[in-house]
Amino acid sequence: MAAAYLSDYQRFSVHDGPGIRTMFFFKGCPLRCKWCQNPETQKAKAEIKWDPSKCVGCGACSDQCDNRLNRALCRVCGQCAAVCCSGAREVVGREYTVEELVRIALKDILFFQKSGGGVTASGGEPLYQWNTVTRFFRELKRQGVHTAVETCGYSSAGAIEALSKYTDLFLYDIKLIQEEKHIWWTGKSNKPILENVKNLKKNGKEIILRVPLIPGVNDGKEFERICEFAKEMDSHQELHILPFHQIGSPKYEEFGIHYELKEKAEASPDVIASCVKIAQSMGLKVNVGGAGF
Repeated sequence: MAAAYLSDYQRFSVHDGPGIRTMFFFKGCPLRCKWCQNPETQKAKAEIKWDPSKCVGCGACSDQCDNRLNRALCRVCGQCAAVCCSGAREVVGREYTVEELVRIALKDILFFQKSGGGVTASGGEPLYQWNTVTRFFRELKRQGVHTAVETCGYSSAGAIEALSKYTDLFLYDIKLIQEEKHIWWTGKSNKPILENVKNLKKNGKEIILRVPLIPGVNDGKEFERICEFAKEMDSHQELHILPFHQIGSPKYEEFGIHYELKEKAEASPDVIASCVKIAQSMGLKVNVGGAGF
């Protein structure tokens, strides 16, 4: 069976879909959002994480590395992590077969049934590995498991249509409406994103739109545009506001990546309240934080 690349999975989650859920974090994403808080999921391959706060300076990792810990030359052989006594070095990312993913998910099928929960594919971007996720979800639906996917929507129409056959709920990001701004902040056009979500709605799929709220980027007038788009899709569309935070910013240093928004202020209560008011004034059902299914 086809292999999937994951950074991790998490059992007994109560967010990102109804009930008790198992989350699978697929590696690889076509976007490079400047505010991304999950840099470990951007590349669809294994990577070495180094947490300097845990390092005891023993030098064992350096002794094992032919390239003297030069990230540019790293082959991700994992030897440095294998000899790290403090857990400062870790290999993030491994392959799973679809069969393995199904076996992990079904460990909690009783919890799914009792709580109305299921499985959520997250990332990264699950559609980056759409063929494998589709096979995974197909097997889950045969077992009667509720399926949800967190997606930025940047994919071919064929890929998202194939996955939608086995997906009960789409948690769908709308980051910006103006194409030029979307390209600047994410690296890609939003045209396929907006077109794909319209098609999903036309085909009767359950969708919750999610807005990562970044102060100075998509609040104010741009947030109004997002709400107008949501209302055009459905006058009672559910909209989740996900306020920008800096919780994941230390990960950038751990993976040797420069983070442009390290000094960016988090979304204040006033900014959040203003956006909630805009959305509610347009008749949208608003949720802040994405919880509370």
